[in-house]
Amino acid sequence: MDDTSSKVYDLDVFSGEKRMPPAYPRISVLTRRAIACAVLTTAFTSYGSVASPVQEEPAASPWQDRLETLRYWTPKRMREAAVLSSSSTGKPIEPPVTPGGDEIGYAPVPLPYARSMPTRVTGQLFFHDPLRKEDGHCSASVVQSASRRLILTAAHCVVSVTIEPPLMWNEHLMFVPAYDGTRPPSDSAYAPYGAWPITRVYVSAVGKQNPVTLLRTDYDVAVAGVFDDAGPIEDVVCGGLMPRLSNPDDPITFPKVRVVGYPSAAAYSGAEQFHCESSTMLSITPSGIRLPQCGLASGNSGGPVMVVDDNEGNLVQVAAVVHNTFEQSRLLPYVYPALEAMANSEHRRGLPAAPTSPCP
Repeated sequence: MDDTSSKVYDLDVFSGEKRMPPAYPRISVLTRRAIACAVLTTAFTSYGSVASPVQEEPAASPWQDRLETLRYWTPKRMREAAVLSSSSTGKPIEPPVTPGGDEIGYAPVPLPYARSMPTRVTGQLFFHDPLRKEDGHCSASVVQSASRRLILTAAHCVVSVTIEPPLMWNEHLMFVPAYDGTRPPSDSAYAPYGAWPITRVYVSAVGKQNPVTLLRTDYDVAVAGVFDDAGPIEDVVCGGLMPRLSNPDDPITFPKVRVVGYPSAAAYSGAEQFHCESSTMLSITPSGIRLPQCGLASGNSGGPVMVVDDNEGNLVQVAAVVHNTFEQSRLLPYVYPALEAMANSEHRRGLPAAPTSPCP
């Protein structure tokens, strides 16, 4: 049966024509869609002033089964999902500036990840792609919210994008903050804050009518809620990144940002955190931002782009998420607030008082 709504297409980088992909090995969505994102962003985004669309109710995935997700993710599956057999890295357009960084700007995050707020709230997001029938991973982070139960990632990490509706959601999504897959599961630093199955995820309403639109820079943002047994995730990891919105009608750059995540290409295993520091510059589209001193790699998709203020020693704001190797998705006022509002409304039931004990 020729049902195009259930087929997944890539775009040929030279011709722009749709073609059926080969049988993909287990690779990161950042790798196999970076070219598509570049083509689609250029095709669909205007270069002048951007009128903010009217916000509609976001698209929300079905509710997941917590126990089913926990049963699915065995240590073996988690280990294999983090290893990408075909992946790519970007190339910085300026010399890297990360202290101790390699040729594309990455440096390993000092251990233990739980020692620093920006790294303990960043983790690996595991998922199963039901169309390709493969497991994979992205990066994600805990964000400050009224419900204290939300994480932030890229839309292409939670949806298996097709050219026609309906949205095809990834399954068995699970977030593991401060994950260190280089250690055995019996080690307390392997998953120091436990594993958090996702309740449901939220992406922009534009994906309901045209799923491919979620590959545009401005819409490649997703918010997810998590189940909790030990309390809201913000309380357990002792923090969250503060969302920092910016308007494409008045785009701004930041003197310094830091990306944290789980790259899985070349020398990167996908099992450990790396970070890259960079200045920023305006992108080819008003909704994006570029990091000239970082060449980001597969597996870092959805990871936070954090505003750095070394004078204050305070890395709490997240201004964008990793979209692909050369352009990152800003948190836009016509995208992010609607996602956060719907997620908060569905995750505030029985909210306990915030803890008063000091954080590490």
